[in-house]
Amino acid sequence: MHIAIAGNIIDYGVAESFDLGATLERVLIETLALDGLPALRLALTRADSILYLADNAGETVFDRVLIETLPVPVTYAVKAGAVLNDATRAEALAAGLDQVAELVDTGCDAMGAPLALCSEAFRHRFEAAPLIIAKGQANYETLSGVSAPICFLLQAKCGVVADDLGVATGGVVVKASAALSGTPRST
Repeated sequence: MHIAIAGNIIDYGVAESFDLGATLERVLIETLALDGLPALRLALTRADSILYLADNAGETVFDRVLIETLPVPVTYAVKAGAVLNDATRAEALAAGLDQVAELVDTGCDAMGAPLALCSEAFRHRFEAAPLIIAKGQANYETLSGVSAPICFLLQAKCGVVADDLGVATGGVVVKASAALSGTPRST
C-alpha cells in the first residue's frame, strides 16, 4: 500500500521535479495522516473484485506491486486518451498490468473520473463495484462526494486538497469513504 502511495509523487501536473527515492523512504516509514486501512482491510474480506482507478502514468509500476498482493480479481481503469500525464492503456501495458488485472478505460480523457463525462459502460462498472481503490488527487477531487465504496490512496500534494482532507501538505492518505463501511455490493 505504501509503495503504491509513494508512486503518487510522480505527477508532473503538480511539480516539475520530485525525488522518488526520498519519497519512497519517507512514505514507507511515515505514519498515515489519514488511516483508512482498517476499513479497507475489512472491505477486502467482503469484496469479490476490485475496480482500481489509475492516476499518473509513472505510477503504474507501483500500482502493479499492490495489485499483485490483492486477494481478489482487479479491474484497472485508465484514461481513454491522453490528458496531462495520466495513465492510458499504453502505460498500463508497458507496466505489465494486463498480466495481473483486466484493463478498461473510463471512456473519457478528463482528469480524475468525473462520472458525468465517463462512458456508460464505465459508469455501470463503477456502480456495480463492491470495492473501488482510487489513486491520486484528481480521483479524490472528482469522487470524494460520490456515495460509493471507495478507498482513496494519495499524497496530499497541494494545500487545497490537504485542507479538504484535514492533513498537512505532503500527508500520506488512505481515506475510506463513508459508503465503504456500509453494506458491501457484490458483483
